Amino acid sequence: METLDIIVIGAGVVGLAVARLLALGGRGVLVLEAEAAFGTQTSARNSEVIHAGLYYAAGSLKAALCVRGKKLLYRYFAERNIPHRRVGKLLIATDESELPALASYGQRAATNGVPPEPLTIADIRRLEPAVRAIAGLIRNRPASSKPTNPCPRCWLTPNRPAPRSLPTPRLWRE
Repeated sequence: METLDIIVIGAGVVGLAVARLLALGGRGVLVLEAEAAFGTQTSARNSEVIHAGLYYAAGSLKAALCVRGKKLLYRYFAERNIPHRRVGKLLIATDESELPALASYGQRAATNGVPPEPLTIADIRRLEPAVRAIAGLIRNRPASSKPTNPCPRCWLTPNRPAPRSLPTPRLWRE
């Protein structure tokens, strides 16, 4: 009989990531979820954005971890054929008073290793016709992923079947 070392409560993005990491370390992990499927509570209500590291303090640990985590997540998605979209991030100034803040975001992003590209007013109108701006920056590499995708096996390793549904508890060791 297998042993249970740890119980993780919640089968959202964070709960499944923690459970997977613990299971990969050889622990017996039980994931408990109140809903009938993975990622249907808080994970389903987030913006689904994979942050690029634009907003965190320049050179901070949070920024470094964001940039590194994004790279690891893209690799993880690619290895498991998890659907995601690489969409852009448009930063704009609507008047002269916002130009210093826009420049600050641009510098911070560049320092954090995710430099944005400057846009002309014509570029902005082409990308977003309803937006009125006097200047803008774009970062082409943020992405989004839907954690409630129809592939719960994606959050586990490829050689291990995922539980068909929760709350039926399942024990797995990876």
